[in-house]
Amino acid sequence: MSIVRLPPDVRATRVLTPLTETHDWSLAAYGIEEAWRQSRGAINGKPVRVAVLDSGCDVTHPDLKDAVFLAQDFTRSMNGYGDSMGHGTWCASMIGARAGNNIGVAGIAPQCELLVAKVLGDSGGGTDETIYAGLAWAAKKGATFFSLSLGGPRMNRKGKLYGLCRELANTPGHFLFAAAGNDGASVNDPAAWPEFVAVGAVDKQQRLTEFTSRGPELDVLGPGVDMLGCVPGGYATMSGTSMAAPFCCGVGILTYAKHAMDQGPTPIRGQADMLEHLKRHSAPLGEYGLIDPKKLLADNGGAKPPAAPGDGGEWGFRGVKVHV
Repeated sequence: MSIVRLPPDVRATRVLTPLTETHDWSLAAYGIEEAWRQSRGAINGKPVRVAVLDSGCDVTHPDLKDAVFLAQDFTRSMNGYGDSMGHGTWCASMIGARAGNNIGVAGIAPQCELLVAKVLGDSGGGTDETIYAGLAWAAKKGATFFSLSLGGPRMNRKGKLYGLCRELANTPGHFLFAAAGNDGASVNDPAAWPEFVAVGAVDKQQRLTEFTSRGPELDVLGPGVDMLGCVPGGYATMSGTSMAAPFCCGVGILTYAKHAMDQGPTPIRGQADMLEHLKRHSAPLGEYGLIDPKKLLADNGGAKPPAAPGDGGEWGFRGVKVHV
């Protein structure tokens, strides 16, 4: 049985509740607000369903109460699907926090529906069994995108979890994203599995962060430093590949929805097509590619990508402090 945990080096700082809707810096820097003209996470009015497998969620949060479609606990927590870590609530908000409500923040795909699967317990730990249960439940309930900001050095590639991931990745219309890890070494599982889009993090100046796990399995980079999102009872900035993964998953949702409505010459039928699009339309950054939502949504046939946008072991939750 594999042990999985939240990333060890995520930094969190509690911030005051915004008096009006305040978008994280990454939305403007990466052209998300402009991308909303084409897609907001729904296909012909039907929301894309997205599973967030993490430490639970504050489903009563003002920015999330209308976004969460279903929530389920798979850890036997006394808190049910509630989130005592704050990590799961944050990741859910980066994908689906509602926009245009004049409060808090906005997610990348603010019209999607969230399925919250609490697969990490109140101490931040879980197993391949809890992840399998959450993944199977979410797939049964209609999730087509899956975001996992968790992992471990090496997980079992012969068990039923890997089998389910492989099945989903080979099923049209299903997409899996995972955080690469924060130890600066090799990419953690399950992100390292070929069935996932493995996501690393850059800072505000589009520099690869020192903490990002890396290697040939790393597929794409996204913003992951000082990112603003929801936590139970408020808002916080966080840093880590945990933040970059839901950002890139959200961009994937917008891209898929746009392609599904346009029916253009470059369809995104499944995970392989999604990965090909992400890589082909990324902006070069050393040996890796930085996600480029503008290019993805334009999909103009492989022209040279523009300059990068913007201004400038075991996983765990050890050493994380939330300062009020």
